[in-house]
Amino acid sequence: EKDTSTDFLAAYSAVNQGHCHPKIIIKALQEQVKKLSLGSRAFYNDQFPIFAERLTNMLGYEMLRPGDNDATRGFGPLLPGNLKVDFGDADSLENIFKEKGDKIAGFIFEPIQGEAGVVIPPDGYLKTVSELCTKQNVLMIADEVQSGLARSGKMLACDREEVRPDMMILGKALGGGPVSAVHADKDVMLHIKPGQHGRKFGGNPLASAVAMVSLDVIEQEKLVERSASFGEELRIQLNEIKKQFSSYIKEVRGRGLFNAVEFNSESLSPVSAYDICLSLKERSFG
Repeated sequence: EKDTSTDFLAAYSAVNQGHCHPKIIIKALQEQVKKLSLGSRAFYNDQFPIFAERLTNMLGYEMLRPGDNDATRGFGPLLPGNLKVDFGDADSLENIFKEKGDKIAGFIFEPIQGEAGVVIPPDGYLKTVSELCTKQNVLMIADEVQSGLARSGKMLACDREEVRPDMMILGKALGGGPVSAVHADKDVMLHIKPGQHGRKFGGNPLASAVAMVSLDVIEQEKLVERSASFGEELRIQLNEIKKQFSSYIKEVRGRGLFNAVEFNSESLSPVSAYDICLSLKERSFG
């Protein structure tokens, strides 16, 4: 039977399909590891091309590049001059583009902020970002590592406003764990020349086989639809609790099953939100 255990965070979106899903872990991972887990990127393997075609067709991009942790190391200190703008503030973004747009290569953002506390941008923000980036010839780069693949009640959080970023980053739930990829069309991706994109683990057959089944599970078990419906019911129930304890609960917010409850720290004191999490744990929640 499927293991229905949860940590109420889906391991920060790494296991949207559920912990130790039998189709992903038992079937795909164990079967592939018996054949081939890793080969040199100098050679083709029989899993990555199928996975790449499957995912690009599903999401409507021409190409993808598998991620690799090694690509994030050894590059510090980072170059200065990275501008920041408040999340959801389209006016500030427009002003920065007007002032320095000719020097800005790309704008990277989360469609729904994850670690910041499931912060939802104002309606229409994503469309405005898309229009501003197109007008100023700035790459629109969406970080959907946490919000993507059914967590927000859509396959991608950008789908809510029917926005298609120039580049889109996926990870975590893509393979029920450590699989990631960057998506873009050829006019962007082909600036990376042959021999410049070699990665030790990127595109390995084990990750590719697991990722394909992870996508199957999302589609076959209708996780987008389930996330949307269960998420709506969850917020209804949480808002009922908020009505009873309005002095303690500041806000309930979210999309799909990507949700947050923000407490009023002053009225809750000396109890903290962390204390409440521990109490939930003792009552077998999470």
